Formats: sequence, C-alpha cells, structure tokens
Amino acid sequence: MKVLMIHPDKCTGCRNCELACSVFHEGEFRPRVSRVHAYSWEKEGISVPMMCQQCDNAPCVSVCPSGAMSQIQATGLVSWNSKLCIRCRMCTIACPFGNAVYDFGQQKYTKV
Repeated sequence: MKVLMIHPDKCTGCRNCELACSVFHEGEFRPRVSRVHAYSWEKEGISVPMMCQQCDNAPCVSVCPSGAMSQIQATGLVSWNSKLCIRCRMCTIACPFGNAVYDFGQQKYTKV
C-alpha cells in the first residue's frame, strides 16, 4: 500500500502540492480537483495541508444512499464507484473535514 506523508509543520502555503496532484491525477492544473488542499490562516501565519482522513466509520460512506461510497474493511480505504453514484453529493456534506469535493465540470467526486 502506498501512503502519502504530509508534514504540516513544513507547509509554507505555496499550494504547489495542489498543482502537482491535479496534474498527476487529472492532467491539468486545477487545484480544485486536487486530492490535497492547503488551508491557510494568514492572521496566525500557518498553513495546513489536508486530504481524506480515511475515517473509521466514515460519514461519507454511511450517508451514501446508492452504495457508491464504500470502505474496505481490511485496509480502511474509502473508495468511490462512479457507476453506482447518483450525484446527490451527500458525501460532500457529511465529511467533517471538508475533504469531499464534487467536480461539476467532470461530474465526479474527488476525495481530497
């Protein structure tokens, strides 16, 4: 299994990780469809990169009415099946971290 390690203490808020991720996964420079997002608090002078937390008992999985969102018990990986998805976007509302994004242009869900 591959794991992406992020180090919030090293984040400068440059958002280059978002660009690199969107190019790798989508073939275009569109940070909105990146699987990682850097949230910045300018007043405090900090930035934190965030991505899907692969929650135990993931809320996005439990609210999905079509079963498009599922969690592999052995690994805990939360996945999305585009063929089962009815595009209700309940998963985006349920994510407590705001890491579920729906891309209206390509009509698909992205776990950030």
